[in-house]
This record gives sequence, C-alpha cells and structure tokens, in this order.
Amino acid sequence: MATPALAQPATPPPVTPPELLPPSQEPAPGLAPPSVPPEAAPLPPERDSSRPAAPPQPSPRPLPSPSPILIDDISGDTALASPAAEATDEARPTIETGAGRVLATPNLAGSLGLLRTSAAATGAPGSWRLGMRGEYASGESFLIKGDRNRRLAGNFAFATSLGESIELWATLLAISNHNERCVSSDDCRPEPERVDPPFIRSFGDLVLGGKFARTAATDLALGVEGGLKLYSANDSLGFDADATSGFITALGSFDFRQRAAFPVVVNANLGFVVDNSRHLDQFEELGESLINSRAVAGFAYGQALSRWRAALGLGAPLGRRQGGAGFTPFVEYQIERVVGDFDPAFAAYASPRCDTPAGRGCSQQRVQHRLDFGARALLAGGFGFDAAAEIATGSVGHAFGPPLPTWNLIFGFHYAFDPAQNRPIVRTVTVERVVERQVVPPLGYVGGRVLDSRDGTPVAAAIIDVVGGTRARVATDSDGAFVTKGLAPGFVDLEANAPGFGLQAVRAKVELHETTAIEVRLLPMPAAPPIPTAPVAVPTAPVSAAPTTTGGVSLESGRLIWKRPIEFAGTPVAPTAELTAPSRALLDDLVVLLRQHPDAGRVRVDTHWDNGIPREAALALTHSQANAIAQHLIGAGLAPERLVATGHGSTRPKVPNLGPQSRSRNRRVEITLSR
Repeated sequence: MATPALAQPATPPPVTPPELLPPSQEPAPGLAPPSVPPEAAPLPPERDSSRPAAPPQPSPRPLPSPSPILIDDISGDTALASPAAEATDEARPTIETGAGRVLATPNLAGSLGLLRTSAAATGAPGSWRLGMRGEYASGESFLIKGDRNRRLAGNFAFATSLGESIELWATLLAISNHNERCVSSDDCRPEPERVDPPFIRSFGDLVLGGKFARTAATDLALGVEGGLKLYSANDSLGFDADATSGFITALGSFDFRQRAAFPVVVNANLGFVVDNSRHLDQFEELGESLINSRAVAGFAYGQALSRWRAALGLGAPLGRRQGGAGFTPFVEYQIERVVGDFDPAFAAYASPRCDTPAGRGCSQQRVQHRLDFGARALLAGGFGFDAAAEIATGSVGHAFGPPLPTWNLIFGFHYAFDPAQNRPIVRTVTVERVVERQVVPPLGYVGGRVLDSRDGTPVAAAIIDVVGGTRARVATDSDGAFVTKGLAPGFVDLEANAPGFGLQAVRAKVELHETTAIEVRLLPMPAAPPIPTAPVAVPTAPVSAAPTTTGGVSLESGRLIWKRPIEFAGTPVAPTAELTAPSRALLDDLVVLLRQHPDAGRVRVDTHWDNGIPREAALALTHSQANAIAQHLIGAGLAPERLVATGHGSTRPKVPNLGPQSRSRNRRVEITLSR
C-alpha cells in the first residue's frame, strides 16, 4: 500500500489574506471577545467561499496645531502654559471665573521678572502691578581711603499688561547717599577742600519701558523690552535732556516644569544700555583738583557709561496654585562691560579698593559683575514680599563709572491686581468631539487548503482547530480553502479533521499582519477490521493505577512504557519508512493494551530524525514514518479519531547533534497518550 504524506510544506494555491477586522469585530487585548462572524463560526458544516471585502483602515487623526501660550508669571506664580490640545471642531461658550488667572510681580526696574532679570512674559491680560523696593549698602574706605559711605535707594513701580503679549511700566527712583571722610584716622575733621555735601539726594528719576513677548514652544518664550531713563536736573526743574539714557534687551525664558516636571524657571537677558548720566556731573569743571568730590557725587547719582549687559536668573516656584500662597527662592548673575570713553581725570586715581586681593575698583577695570541670592513670598490676594542679598564679585574702575558696593541688601513689597479675578468671564472655547477607536491588535493568520492525500482533491467541511485556542475553529470551503482567525505571532499547532479521514496535526509560523500559507493532506481511514466474535472484556470501572503490561508495552499511571524502541529498516545514511517486524509486533501490543483501556486517551505519534540528511529530506522521511505507524495502528483496530501522527524532521533534536551517539538519540519515535 502506498504511503501517503502528511502535512507537506508545499506551496499551495494563492490564498486571499484575511482583512484586519475593525475594532468592533476584533477584540483588543484584555477585552471580552465579540460575537463571532459567520465565516468564523465554530464547527460549521460548510461556509461560503466568498471573502468579505476589507473594511477601510481608519486614517490617523491629524494632530491639532498648537495655539498661542499665555505666560502668566515666570517669576514664581506660574509657568509657561501648555498649548491647547483641542482641535477646532465645535465652538461653544463656556464660563470661567478669574480665580484661575495667576497674578505676576515686577522686578526692580518695573518689568515682570525676578530682581535684576526680566522674564519673557507679560502677565494676565488687563492686570496691573505695584512694587515698592528699597536698597541699603554700607562700607568703609569704599570710595576714598578712610571714608564711610552709606546709601539708601528706593523705587516705586507700576506695570500693566495689554493683551497677551504687551507690558508697559513706569518706575520712579530716589536715592540718598551719606559720605563721611576724615583727614586721618586720628583726626576726623572734614576735608578742607571738600565741595560735595555729606548728604546727596536725588529724587524724581523716571524709567519708562515696554515689553513684547510671545511663546515659541511649550516650555520656551522669547521677547524684547526697551525703554528710557529720564534724570531729574540738578540745577533746574524737570528732567535733564542731555542725560536721558535708553536700553534695549532681548529676553528668553525656559520652564523646566513643562518638560521634566522640575520646578525651575530660567530667565536669560542680553542687552545694551546707552548711558548719558555723566552729563549730570556738576563738579566736572573742577577737574582733578577735587577728584574725591567727583568720585562721591558720581556714585551718589549713579553716573555711568554705555555698556553691554547680560544676566541669568533661576527661580524655583513652590506651592503657587491659582492665587494661593507660594514661595520662590532664586539666584541671579549679572555681568556688564563698559564701552564708553575713559575719563582721564581718574587716570591716576588710587581707589582704596585696589588694595584688596581681587583688585576690584582699579582704574583700568571695564567689567563688573554681581551675584544675587533671594526669595519671594507670594500671599493670597495678590500681596507679596521679597528680600535678597547682592554681592559684588567685580567692579569697574572710577574712570568707567562708579564702583559697586561690596554688598547690597534689597527688600520690597508688591501687589498685583486682576480686574477679572472675582467676576465670571464668558469665553468661547473650541472643543473637539473625539471618537475613540480601538487599535487593531497585532495579529497574524494561517490560511491554505485541505486536500485528500490520495488524489489531491479538495476536502470540504474539514475542521481546522487551533490547539489550545478558544473559539478558534474554522471550516474549509467547498474548494478546501480556509483562513484562521487572528493569532498571536509565533509558532502555532493546528489539527485538521474531516469525516472519513484521520486527524492530521501540522505546525505553522504566524507572521505579524500576514497570512502564512500551508497545505494539509488528510489520510483516508482504512476499512475497519472484522469485529471478533469472541466477547472482549471491557472494564467498566476507570483505569486502575496499577501497571498493566501487554507484550512489549505497559501502561503505568497514564504513561506508556516501552521495552524496546520502534525502529525502521535501513541505515542512518539510507533510511526508510518500513517498520521492522519487532516494531510491528510492538504496535499490535499497543492496540491490544488500548482496547483494555478505552478511556486511556488519544494516541499521539511524533517521529524525529537527526541532521545527517538535508532538512527537507528529513521532514519528508519522518512524515512517511509517521504515516506508516498510523496506518499500522488503524489496520490493527485503533479508531482513527484516537490517533494524531506528525513528522518533525530534524527540527526538534533531543540533544545537540555532536556525534554518532547524540544523533542516534535524535532518531526516535515518541508514542504518548493525551487527554
């Protein structure tokens, strides 16, 4: 009798790959399985061979474009707001209260920021701010050797926000300086030729400025500010037009809370100051004869030269939430480089600070820099306080402007008000109606045809079952074609069965979003052997746990124990699928044993070979060997539905193929029982 092949990996006729089911039909992981469509119903006798058209795949929803970001306060109240996540789909009016709008605080100049640095922010639209701050510095042998100098400065600032990008402010300045100097440390009589008064006061200097800032990214804002500084005249009413100065500064603010959830906001400034305050020098005509008076007056009035200015500020807003209390520690660093002309009157001036180790304040020094440490307390209702200590880490010489005091204390009070804080605001907000779509799960498919191994004709209504799967059976069409439901990628074991044919097992590899094509050939069941007339004792009780032996095979605790292996004629180099006589006798013993234990389960036959022959040849050989064993068992009286036979070739070695002994262990037949 010719030996038919089992599941051959031959190329089948083209199979239409299954279409990915829409989310309503293909369950996502973790969801309950949906109703089974007709073409995947379990155990249908026959199904329509037509394939449903693939539903159109949903196109990705376009992301909404980011909307402008309103930066309410980089200085401690809030940060860069996240861009709007809604796409324009439907507009509806909503009502919100102003309580959610955060108030901002001004810096020393009046612009929104920390103390010396400005933020690329403008505050809530329509809000306004007040700030009152003072500075106190004191030192001995500071301007002149043996002197004692104390300075108290203050300012009053008003700022308002126009729209979402513009801020305007005005700051009024006042300074009082007291300088005492003695002829010697033992004799503290006034300097005989001194013409500057011990007290110099300046009131009414005015700073006017404006700022424009916009959001560049979720956590980055950029802007520019500029303004004028008007000095009150020393000898007349009004302002000294010749001393009027100006400034322009580029601004950048970065909020680490938006990207890294780190409570730090950075302000970076770079600008240029056009300073004409030297025109206020009322002792200039005295020349070098009264150089001490010029040095004190220049410091008291803040007379300086044009300069480049750069500053960096870091603030850590803590606890501020929609008008509540908060605390912001901060640190700032500022550096300036003078570009104006050298004042020859101070060429030989020996500042007492030149004797310090750092040599700060010497005549040729053009660069000055300082460091601020402070904190800001924000209270409910828009009130707040701040305090800071400023340390001069380098100062210009008198020829390029007044030196910086070694230390300077800064303290202040501020208040912010938002007219919309306590009244509802009707605002039209664009919202998006979103339809949630389940993601198509990552699955693959197995498809192909089931054929009669004798003549290759299609087998209709054959059942393809996924071993271990749930609701995974499908039936072949009239042309023998089938496609499984979606399966997870990887290897899967299938079993094919049809009326009049034996059960056939096959293994296939499932690829993601693809259909793996296979061909399954079923063995027809031979005619059943004559039923013996002698009665056969069939136990009615369950199988006993005690060992049962029949010839060369025994059954112990549900396992088959073989006295010798199943072997085939031939050699390892020239193998065959012909059972040896002792092996056929062993299989006959197995059938007798299973008749005595009808509830022992199904018989599974797995044949294997080594890698001594090509892979395809080994697979075909083991298929033929599995066929030979299956046909002998069926011919001896084993019911076909209790039998599964599979040839694996050299794909499942028991041990590595490293030598003759290991290869002999891999050439094996495994016959087991399964429930």
